[in-house]
Amino acid sequence: MELLCRMCFQVKKLKMSHIIPSSYFRSLKNGNNSGQLVLVSTDEKTPPKISNSDPKERLLCHDCEQFLSGRYEQYGTRLLRDPKSTKKFDTYVLVKNFRYKTFYLYLLSILWRASVSEIVYPEIKLGDELNNLILYHIKNNTLRTGSGFRIDHFLKISVFRLTDLSGSIPDSTIKKIIMNIGTESGEQPEDGAIFYFMADGFLIVFYINAEKSIQIQLTKKIFAQLKNTQSIKIPIHDIKEFKQINDGFNSISKHASLENKK
Repeated sequence: MELLCRMCFQVKKLKMSHIIPSSYFRSLKNGNNSGQLVLVSTDEKTPPKISNSDPKERLLCHDCEQFLSGRYEQYGTRLLRDPKSTKKFDTYVLVKNFRYKTFYLYLLSILWRASVSEIVYPEIKLGDELNNLILYHIKNNTLRTGSGFRIDHFLKISVFRLTDLSGSIPDSTIKKIIMNIGTESGEQPEDGAIFYFMADGFLIVFYINAEKSIQIQLTKKIFAQLKNTQSIKIPIHDIKEFKQINDGFNSISKHASLENKK
């Protein structure tokens, strides 16, 4: 059955497209005899979901899947795992040979896929105008818009490496958790919205906002924001500093305890 590809807008046979790249899930399955994965939501009430397969749906044709893989994913999924490029210090992870535009657009492609998803992430919606703008940048491998501005002026991305300073959750466990894409809206319209997900022990946060002044918009900086430099320092932060992430880990502990009592 042929459907409309969400990237090239041609009617083709669509692949079962991953929203969060499949390589994250493959690395978790390695050495896992059951082949089951645990997907965590960012609240204590929602129990972790155990599944034999990672979330995907029919979104893209073969050619568009290959485009995203070759242009962005092969670099993006390996960057933070590569021991030749990364070195962990006490308070940060140093990433060398950093290609800002490629990594930024790689992360943006994940948010875009979540937004155009109808089954896996129906609650993540950016709207058609922003979806189309993001798609323009992804397809053209550019950060610049036709108006002379850059998409990273108003859609900023921060990255954190998570750890548990109490020592109750080892880093090896944190790196094995994939946390579903979540969202929050600001209290004021200019506060915009944030979207976030966690994989490989890193928390990725997207900030979308529109300041009243264009000068404020252009100069406003977000903590741990990705920078267009050849190397970056990703700060290491305690999971308890992020309520949603901490609630997710509490959910694991809570429901694990309930299962053990049965």
